[in-house]
Amino acid sequence: MPGPAHPDGLGCPVRWSGRQAVAVLPGQVGFSNADPIGEQLLAVIDRGAARLIVDMTATLSCDHAGAEALARVHQRAVGCGW
Repeated sequence: MPGPAHPDGLGCPVRWSGRQAVAVLPGQVGFSNADPIGEQLLAVIDRGAARLIVDMTATLSCDHAGAEALARVHQRAVGCGW
């Protein structure tokens, strides 16, 4: 299942392997892009991913808005029994 494209640059690429998804976050995660990234990651969970790996290798900064978005994704994952 390929991940959705984000021509506006606010999302992140998602690669699927079976029911495992790997999302690669950009260099900056913050106020300007945290909501779209968070929504995209929540959609990955809703699409039935059994595992979501969030690759932050290239992420140089993550502000409070970015941390809150990632916390929401974590809470959804826990709520889904992960």
